[in-house]
Amino acid sequence: MVVEYRAGSEGNVFQFFTVTPRILFHYRGSIIPCLLPQMVLSQLLSLWANYLNDQGTNPFEDKIDKGFNVLGILLSFLLVFKTQSANA
Repeated sequence: MVVEYRAGSEGNVFQFFTVTPRILFHYRGSIIPCLLPQMVLSQLLSLWANYLNDQGTNPFEDKIDKGFNVLGILLSFLLVFKTQSANA
């Protein structure tokens, strides 16, 4: 089966807004519909944390530095082990 793509001269600039979402949210073979709930939840938690920080009622304000340190250490170990496994 041959796949035919439309040439750029046949379309218009607004097809980006109509064709691209159809391609991204195509149910079969796309990971986006599976990841969308997690992305929305993460965005809502980020907005809530930002709101709490702006109000000055962030209960985790003293623990932020420790969290970044732990995350940085974990990411550095992941980077080293991934490099080691790639070279093996």
